[in-house]
Amino acid sequence: MANYQLKGLVHRPDRTLSARRSRLALYTGALFAVIACSEQPDGSVKDQQVDQRYRARQVNLNIDPLQDLVNAQGRQGIVLAHALRLAIEQFLQNPDKTQQAKVQAAWLNAHSAYAAMSSLPLPALLALDSDTTLTTNTLLYQIDAWPIEPGYLDSLPAYPGSGIISDITVPMTAESLQRQHGFTDAQEVSMGFHALEYLIFARERSDFQLLDSAPHPMKSPMKSAIKGTLNSDLTSEVIARRREALHVIAKQISLDLASLLIMNEAGYVNVASDTTEGEKRVNVGLVLSVVKHLRQIALQTIEDNQHLITADIGHGDYSASGQQLLTAKLESLRLTLFHPTNLTLLVAADETGTLDALRDTLQEAQSKAGSETITAVDQARLTLLLAALPHLLDDLGQLIAQPQQAL
Repeated sequence: MANYQLKGLVHRPDRTLSARRSRLALYTGALFAVIACSEQPDGSVKDQQVDQRYRARQVNLNIDPLQDLVNAQGRQGIVLAHALRLAIEQFLQNPDKTQQAKVQAAWLNAHSAYAAMSSLPLPALLALDSDTTLTTNTLLYQIDAWPIEPGYLDSLPAYPGSGIISDITVPMTAESLQRQHGFTDAQEVSMGFHALEYLIFARERSDFQLLDSAPHPMKSPMKSAIKGTLNSDLTSEVIARRREALHVIAKQISLDLASLLIMNEAGYVNVASDTTEGEKRVNVGLVLSVVKHLRQIALQTIEDNQHLITADIGHGDYSASGQQLLTAKLESLRLTLFHPTNLTLLVAADETGTLDALRDTLQEAQSKAGSETITAVDQARLTLLLAALPHLLDDLGQLIAQPQQAL
């Protein structure tokens, strides 16, 4: 079994050390606030969630709209993943500029749909069954593992024979790539959206053009900005393997999304039958698990924003979709907290104004993050807004857990 560890061998040329330092200087104060706010206080949602007494108490809450949203977005993700597979087929038939743009757009659509779904509190993630949770996390890692080491998957300029694709002893099959995926390190990625992202956005079109289909295959070698001169029999096989990698990875994403949908369609755990009044009942432990998940998503938005500030490698780096992914996560918070599922209804008394602060903070953060142009001042403000979200969610969890909510 092959294993390639080529850590930190690729740096984008436009991201110089001085540029990173200048960007960091603009936001030093704001980032200190993020670091200070990222620590979880005592009595947090995490501590409440594991307390069994919360699982013995139920409240009125119809969680069906959230279940419906998870299912709908899961199905949408499968549809767009299939469209991505078709776009890859068309690109490989004719890897020109037009088809490259189409396959890149298809990747952005499919990955955006996945990000919107996976940021929600998925039923399979909140299951009490540890095996179900483990299987779900394994699927999520296989679908969307990042960051990646590109030299583990494909060749690098200084290492033209590196990568799984260049190693002809490794079968280019789903089973083989799954074995290689995360072989000794989490960044050793050979499956999922970000393996595709690198191949689709970072490689040259010529890296997918078979030599016998080039305009003058016998007269002049093909050129690649990443691989250099391509003119050997081995290169022909490598190109064929790279093309096959697109097939295999895209197909496996569709299969994994279908498996994830089936697991989530099983529904949320610990939802009791309708009461005699016709109201849905759910235990407080499950609600606090949902809030805990939202807090984790909020922490991820802080990390995503820091990557955007420093122009460092982050989620969706090769496709430049980091801002889009940040807004998707913020939208998942809104959909779960306020509409279509309104968790704030479970708060009987809010003397501290937590709900208004949470609503206003999230709304402003969405507005800032969704702007086409983010100024330095707006970026600093967004950093502070995102830093406040985990603490507001902790406060929300404490309000929901108050004994007066018991019926």
